[in-house]
Amino acid sequence: LHYLREKEWKQAEAWFLKAAEKGEPRAFNLIGSFYTFNREVFDQEKAFYWLSKGAELNNPAAQANLAYLHETGSGGIRDLKKAFYWYQKSLALEWSIISCYFTGLYCIHGCGTEKNTERGLELLNEILEKKADDPPSLYTIAMHHWRKQEYAEAYPLFMRAAKNGGMAAQYMTAL
Repeated sequence: LHYLREKEWKQAEAWFLKAAEKGEPRAFNLIGSFYTFNREVFDQEKAFYWLSKGAELNNPAAQANLAYLHETGSGGIRDLKKAFYWYQKSLALEWSIISCYFTGLYCIHGCGTEKNTERGLELLNEILEKKADDPPSLYTIAMHHWRKQEYAEAYPLFMRAAKNGGMAAQYMTAL
């Protein structure tokens, strides 16, 4: 982490690679994330390579990051079915807000999977049970109620999301 803080990218890369070459799944996620989220060393081909290795070895963080790459189409490889697959697999191994949220969102909208609004809302409500004021989850559930013209259910959720910094919820609250 010292090399990351000091922005010594070559040194950081060398140490990440050294750990990854020993076969440590967490290191695969670290080096893959390094290539994905660091603009100074951005390299999608290397990111896919290392995150795929970590994902195949059941590292939930690598699976979620690989899902992100498939979702965004980084490197020109957009595949929502693969994104859903990896988010869902990550969620099955280790609960996280990211994997739970995106698996739920994909279910609600039928992205990369069959549309299953009930399952999607279950997952988003699970987030609210564990982290009561997650603005994206609150907003998504509120929008579901809003679209069904269930304004009495939607408004309190918009308010909670807005009070916790959700900008889209702040807009909806003002309507």
